[in-house]
Amino acid sequence: MSAPFSRFGRILAAAVCLAFLAAPAIAHPRPWRHHHRRVRAHAVIVIGTPRPLHRVVIVDGRPGAVVDFNVKPKSSRIWVDGTYRGTADEFDGFPRKMHLRPGRHVVRIVTPDGVDVRREVVLAAGTEVDVNLDLR
Repeated sequence: MSAPFSRFGRILAAAVCLAFLAAPAIAHPRPWRHHHRRVRAHAVIVIGTPRPLHRVVIVDGRPGAVVDFNVKPKSSRIWVDGTYRGTADEFDGFPRKMHLRPGRHVVRIVTPDGVDVRREVVLAAGTEVDVNLDLR
């Protein structure tokens, strides 16, 4: 009889579970106003599963990664590593997506209502990741 998982498989599964539980999902929510009433928003940025690119993207002379921002409202402002990059509408997949170096990046999204959300993203070269946030 063989065990369904090897020892390495069990250790790997436990490490993935611990990493998932330790990752912060909510960062710096701020109160925001919606018309006449005050509402406290708890925004969560959902990072999709990385998938391979169909063609190589070069960033700073090296293979890079692509981020597709699916953020609502589309007029939300996007910062990456403390640098303003534009609005979510500019990087929503058409006509373009954001190209970044592989590695760790801090993504900050601020809606027109003032909700400020931050999340750390780890990108691998040759992959595309979706960033989803809905605050309508």
